[in-house]
Amino acid sequence: MGYSAPIYNKYRFGLYADIIRQQRHGRPAAPDSLQGDSKMMPLITKPVQDEFFHQHMLRLPQGQEPGPYARNLAHINKADRAPIFPFMATWDFTARLTTIRTPTLLLGAQYDFIPPSAYAYMHQQMPHSQVYICPNGSHFAMWDDPQHYFPALLKFLKEKR
Repeated sequence: MGYSAPIYNKYRFGLYADIIRQQRHGRPAAPDSLQGDSKMMPLITKPVQDEFFHQHMLRLPQGQEPGPYARNLAHINKADRAPIFPFMATWDFTARLTTIRTPTLLLGAQYDFIPPSAYAYMHQQMPHSQVYICPNGSHFAMWDDPQHYFPALLKFLKEKR
């Protein structure tokens, strides 16, 4: 669950900028004012994307991706997803968070491109929520930090029976 694409995108572009700086041995990649701007896009090369993926999407050694994940990637049709991209770049549900009354587990991860502070904010706005941040996980914490992800999920589900 998320609440504001502009917040995530700003944070995500900051993470990309960090990787670009690292790959350039500390030399500035682009001024911070360019983060998220189209001028930064040419700097996000395949090696940068690969490193971003490894640090923030799935923190497993290359070649050890779980079968379900690999099968999912093999079947994704980018053309089918294209119509939702404009929406994904601009959605913002901030005003609606306070209306969520269902018990909700906000299950995040320390190395995800969605910052832990976003989960803290959502938790403040959602009266029946709990937050758990997987300490070693990324966006796919169920695979790269299962020893924290699943116990937190099961605990929440058992409490809400």
